[in-house]
Amino acid sequence: MKLTPLDIQQMRFSTRLRGYDRDEVDHFLEVVTSAYEEILKGHQALQDQVSGVEQQLSEWHRKEETISQAVLATQDVVNDLKQNACREAEIIVQEAELRAETLVRDAQAQVVRMEGELVSLRKQRLIAIEKIRGVMQMFKIVLDTEDEEGVAGHIENGTQRELQSASHFHAG
Repeated sequence: MKLTPLDIQQMRFSTRLRGYDRDEVDHFLEVVTSAYEEILKGHQALQDQVSGVEQQLSEWHRKEETISQAVLATQDVVNDLKQNACREAEIIVQEAELRAETLVRDAQAQVVRMEGELVSLRKQRLIAIEKIRGVMQMFKIVLDTEDEEGVAGHIENGTQRELQSASHFHAG
């Protein structure tokens, strides 16, 4: 049976011959009722506090769980980002290597082409030099022929003096 302050206050004892002093018992019951009311109020306040603390604890547990889930999700995202970054880096390196190989092949092909052009230019130079030599030899022959024809024509015309002065001129 649960005893309340009202139960204590309304409690009446039967009277007997030579029983307790009624005023003292009533006074004692009032004191006990008042003390019991204070104890119940304190108990209720403590229960309210415990309830509030339990609610806060429950809320903290929910927040802790939410934070834990957020941390795990963040770790998953970070791991995914790292993996994606590594994959992208590998792709970039592979593309750079392919581009470098292509550039090297192109440069080598250009070197081969330029070497061929150089050989061709050297041949053309030699041919041009030979043509110039041929032309110069032809001019020499023409000049030599002209000189011989000129000398023979002067001798025939009787201008031997001109021939002698010309030969002195060339000798000096």
